[in-house]
Amino acid sequence: MRRQEKKQKRFAKVFASLLAISLLISSCNSGEVLKTIGGNKNETTATQVNEQREDESETSQDTNSTTDSEKEDNSKPTDRHFDIEAASKRKGKNSLGHEPLSTVEIAEKTKAAVVAITTTGVRETPLGVFDFQSAGSGVLISEDGYIVTNNHVIANAKQIDVVLATGETYRAKLVGTAPSKDIAVIKIEEKKLPFVEIGNSDDLMVGELAVAVGNPLGDFNGTVTTGIISSLGRRLVLEGSVELSNLIQTDAAINSGNSGGGLFNSYGELIGINVAKARARENSNSAPVEGLGFAIPINTVAPIVNSLINKGYLEGMPSLGIYGSDVSESMAQAYPEILVPGVWIRDIAENSPVLESGLKVGDIITGLAGEKVTSVAQLNIVKNRYKAGDEVDIEFYRNGETHNSKVTLAEAKHD
Repeated sequence: MRRQEKKQKRFAKVFASLLAISLLISSCNSGEVLKTIGGNKNETTATQVNEQREDESETSQDTNSTTDSEKEDNSKPTDRHFDIEAASKRKGKNSLGHEPLSTVEIAEKTKAAVVAITTTGVRETPLGVFDFQSAGSGVLISEDGYIVTNNHVIANAKQIDVVLATGETYRAKLVGTAPSKDIAVIKIEEKKLPFVEIGNSDDLMVGELAVAVGNPLGDFNGTVTTGIISSLGRRLVLEGSVELSNLIQTDAAINSGNSGGGLFNSYGELIGINVAKARARENSNSAPVEGLGFAIPINTVAPIVNSLINKGYLEGMPSLGIYGSDVSESMAQAYPEILVPGVWIRDIAENSPVLESGLKVGDIITGLAGEKVTSVAQLNIVKNRYKAGDEVDIEFYRNGETHNSKVTLAEAKHD
């Protein structure tokens, strides 16, 4: 029994020693806690253990120094902050030696030269004649009050009022209009007005900064929106009869009332006149699409404006010298013996070029320049792709037969 008790006591001592070692190791792993509850003896032991680990770590780092360095470089967080304005601005000076500006600087440079336009007038509809009021934007292009805008902003207006960025209101007069290009020029009688700096729209690059300034919804004059040049050379048909080509596409917000306002580049230069935003379908009543705005390039606008100011009309615009009416598909089906879809000539001007081509009142124009036409709007779209003096093919229907001829387009004295 005594021998057994001695064995049990010896086992208890060994177990106690093992338990103490286990507690020591556990305490070393507990870091700062060891210093609080372990006393000085255990603190010394913990320090020795930590130093041993640091030595092992340094040895391991020395062995794999190249690999660890590469991993460290690859894992470093970048301190670059992406800024769409900075990313999309042109770099370096432009042809005039100007440096690119921030959007704040562009707004400061341009806002004073962009005006709000309100109009009143009468409009004929199938239901009768009605008074209307509308609003849009315009851009001052000279210190003596010439303003460029869209034709559809001032169309049929009997009164045109201009509100400057200062809040001052002026009555404007119509200088000239080019409906087929959707450009018009109006003027207010004032001197020393702020005006825009003209840029070069042929120099534009897709992706560069675009800043739109205008009067969206007719209530927010001086609104500045930013985006980029999304695409170039776009084509758009407005209200079924006005075809615009070579348009600038931008994702800067363009809304109703922005029409006639300015689109500016990184240098604060006017590069386009905002004209429209895309819709989901060609139906004008469909919902507009966000981020699809369009502007007429300033290099297209400039010669039109010069002609309107100097001549009062757009030089070189083609004319057939006829007055026509639509012959629809349903009308042609109702009278198949005498009608086909096209443009019925109800009158011909005295000096019309179609007289030399053999056309008469009552003929139906069915084609121009190799394209089929079924309405006056479509005929005008095709015609306006050419200029006065161009000779084009013309197709017409008379007495059950189709005839072909050529016509030299005259110059229209009004568009």
